[in-house]
Amino acid sequence: MAEAVAALGLAANILQMLDYGGKILSTAWAIYDGTDATGFTSLQTLCEDLKSSVETLQKPQSEPDEAIAHLAKECSVVANALLQKLQALGLSKKMRIGKREALQAAFQRAWKRNEIQELENRLKQLKDQLLLRLVVSIRSNAAKTLDDQKNIIQGLTDALREKERLQMRLNGLLGRDDRGLGTEILRYLSLATGNHLDSRDNPHINYEVFRAWKAMGDSLPNRQLPILTSQTKNNKEKVLLNVLAYDGMHDRESGVVEAHERTFHWVFDEANTEQHTWDNLPGWLASDDQLYWITGKPGSGKSTLMKFISQPGNEDVEPRCVKHLRPWAKDQPLLVASFYFWASGDTKQTTVEALYRTLTHQILSAYPEAMPIASPDRWESLALFNMVEVFTGDTELRDVLFRAIHHVVRELGIRLCLFIDGLDEFQGDHKTLLDSLTHIIEAYPVKLCVSSRPWPVFEDAFHSRPSLRMEDLTFDDIQNFVTSRFLENKHFAVLEKLEPEFAGQLIDEIVRKSSGVFLWVRLVIESLLEGLLQADRISDLKHRLDQLPPDLEDLFDRILDSLDPVYLQHAAQYFSLVDCGAPSALLLYFADEDPTSSPLQLPCKDFTDQDINIRTDRIKRRINSRCKGFLEVVPSDSTHRGEHATVQYLHRTVFDYLKSPKVQAMLSAATSKDPFDPYLSLCSGSLSMCKTLSWERRFHHVLLCLQFAAQTALKNRSQMVAIVDNLRATLIDIKFTISFDVDLAEVYSRSGLPPTLPRNSLRWPDVVPANYPKTFLHLVLACGVAKYIQHKTILEDASFYRELEYFSPPTERLHKQILGKVRGLPDSFMGQKKSNQSTALAQSLMISALRLNHSNLACKPAIIEALLAKGADLNHVFAPNPGRPEEKTTVWIFTLAATLMVLHGEKNQEPNTELYRTYWGKIVAVMISHGARCDRGAVDKALDIFLRRRAKLDYKGADRRTLVDAAVKALRRTKETGEPFTIEEYYEFYSTEPAG
Repeated sequence: MAEAVAALGLAANILQMLDYGGKILSTAWAIYDGTDATGFTSLQTLCEDLKSSVETLQKPQSEPDEAIAHLAKECSVVANALLQKLQALGLSKKMRIGKREALQAAFQRAWKRNEIQELENRLKQLKDQLLLRLVVSIRSNAAKTLDDQKNIIQGLTDALREKERLQMRLNGLLGRDDRGLGTEILRYLSLATGNHLDSRDNPHINYEVFRAWKAMGDSLPNRQLPILTSQTKNNKEKVLLNVLAYDGMHDRESGVVEAHERTFHWVFDEANTEQHTWDNLPGWLASDDQLYWITGKPGSGKSTLMKFISQPGNEDVEPRCVKHLRPWAKDQPLLVASFYFWASGDTKQTTVEALYRTLTHQILSAYPEAMPIASPDRWESLALFNMVEVFTGDTELRDVLFRAIHHVVRELGIRLCLFIDGLDEFQGDHKTLLDSLTHIIEAYPVKLCVSSRPWPVFEDAFHSRPSLRMEDLTFDDIQNFVTSRFLENKHFAVLEKLEPEFAGQLIDEIVRKSSGVFLWVRLVIESLLEGLLQADRISDLKHRLDQLPPDLEDLFDRILDSLDPVYLQHAAQYFSLVDCGAPSALLLYFADEDPTSSPLQLPCKDFTDQDINIRTDRIKRRINSRCKGFLEVVPSDSTHRGEHATVQYLHRTVFDYLKSPKVQAMLSAATSKDPFDPYLSLCSGSLSMCKTLSWERRFHHVLLCLQFAAQTALKNRSQMVAIVDNLRATLIDIKFTISFDVDLAEVYSRSGLPPTLPRNSLRWPDVVPANYPKTFLHLVLACGVAKYIQHKTILEDASFYRELEYFSPPTERLHKQILGKVRGLPDSFMGQKKSNQSTALAQSLMISALRLNHSNLACKPAIIEALLAKGADLNHVFAPNPGRPEEKTTVWIFTLAATLMVLHGEKNQEPNTELYRTYWGKIVAVMISHGARCDRGAVDKALDIFLRRRAKLDYKGADRRTLVDAAVKALRRTKETGEPFTIEEYYEFYSTEPAG
């Protein structure tokens, strides 16, 4: 394994040399453009570093990798050319140039702009080639035996021990069994290329190699399955399943009413099949037929039947259908997976994304060996780099599902039966959904049982398939259900003794009027049981039943009309809270309290199960009395209580009814005298959750609190600010550490709420520069709470010191030392006046605001405006790229470059750019109103950044001068009018013929 260790050691030396070269050229750009007057001193140090690196690179290597050795020679040539240029400036004599203008003039005489660009491009090409070789090397080494991998790690550890500066840092850094060889190699490269001045490793190498692997994709040769220890493999399987999962994934299935013990058994009746009015289900399960359709009226029990068929009985381990699937499966293993669309719950549960995630999760949970096949890229990124991004887009998730099905069915020989309920509740193109389902049964020998209302699109698709219609078959089930519910009630038992004949007639009349709709029966029984509780006479019960309409919508009207006006107002508030994101019964309980006092006064104390159950029971009683069955509290587990109980609409028909214009007008009128802000109440309720739930759930509710705060009405800003202030004080008091390495996009993706962050991996190192302070306000900003930042004076008291202590991870708590090294921040930050601290913090927040790509971009211009008003500097110099800390520019130039990229994206029809163009144009206008430059120099520098990112721009025949003129003209027009910098203004040059 010596050759592998030698190759990686040589690669580390090349990376270090390339890193020094890149820093030199970035500093050269800054000096050339006059944005860094202190860069000359840095160049002197970097020049010495580069010389040392070249000398190391040119030493003979034992058993070198041929490709990496060739790269080393090329790097030496480029490095020597760079050194010659630097020596022409007299750097080897450590000359001093006192004035910025003199230094800039010296650079401009020695180097032309295109010469710097050419050297920079060559270094980038060499680095790309090296990263490719590293990825190939990591792949091939990770596919070796575990013994070989252990020898490689030992060799890398020994190599590190030769570097005297690292001897004190080796313990525990290499050789962990749960990380895998790829991660260990990245750790070695990070340590071996660290900055020798402060003995820190170089974490950016990890991201660069990972991004290189990602960019190369399928073009990489020799994809081999990494060999992992069983512990590492199990850990990574859990991570991938966690990425697939989402909050509330099982809520709909748990919320479907369990079939009564005496109902639905007829569905497995195999006797007298010739007398059945439906296609025999047991016969279909045992046959090779692939699709079965369960249909029926709204509320007829389709979901309950699907759950009855696909889930185990009370004392069973296997689903009820498995017994009948055995003849089809023969001796092969069986797997049953299910999904329930749900239009009146979390919006995610109405999407194909949820369908693909849920089915894939169930399949891979049962057969984790299919993971490397189902999602090869994510499995490899986990196995090699210990990194994984959230799944993006329905197409990717669909492909993962199809590959998982292909592997378990074709390769593992598994017999797979899928149950998908509520196709009519899917919010999208039903034809596209049906095409995906058809593909599954046409491509694979898979069984598929679906249910839906009898809509024409489903009638056309399934008319020739085996099926059953619920309302034709449930007469006996409804009679059994009604009889059982009444016999369980002690008041009905009294009535039956007094009036046995009437009791039987009452049951028969309910069954007759139900027309096979279970939902109607449930609501009617609740009404009659309420009458029995009040000791209604026979005539009263008859009248009550006669007055209940047989049509569901008419029944809903009657229930709503019967509510007391006070209860109607409260019910309208509950409907609004559920619609805005309160599926948790406990959250709804807290949101139902006074938001201006209750959460602020609530002590911070973990609730016991009894505390939670008491509050869940109380909100359940309130919901039952106010909403009369329209909402119900549903357990997410077998306890039927507790923190995980959710609040849902009783049925899709209830949700549709309450969303009708007529009912919406009625509910709005009920709350018009006392306007209700559901987001303020949910923000308040989330604060209470933060104060009372266990440690591991707290951060989830911190994010929810802030996300709800972002959506509160402007008129309630002062109440919202008080709640968020209390949240901040609470986190400090309990010494709660916010992990600034958390993947925020994954948190939002799993929350089920509308995200304010994009659905791709986003970590704090990509948002806040490593040496800048990170505070609670950065989290507020990430969640888009513009109104809070506008309202607050950035630093109102001395508690900022405590924020740095408790809101930054332990490695950053040496804030005095850290802040003293931050370029652009005042020296001895904590010793500065409050106004200077406020300015520095505003600067850090400004950089974060520019880096965060909110989905809700509407908040961004307001946040930028507020930060500029609080002292943020448009000319503050920082490094926009976390992986290239030496590449610096100003806030304004970065913003202008980012806007040009967005506008260019609009020209090239990249996704989501219309929204980006609007709000980036507004941000430019905001900055111009605060004095941003609108001259050629600013546009030129922005274009340099643009071209480094995009490599080239289609000028349509216009030269750079024409392009710059068009951009300057548009900027000046924005300055005069205050209107956003728009795409039409910028691209006037596309219709301009080149001059001359």
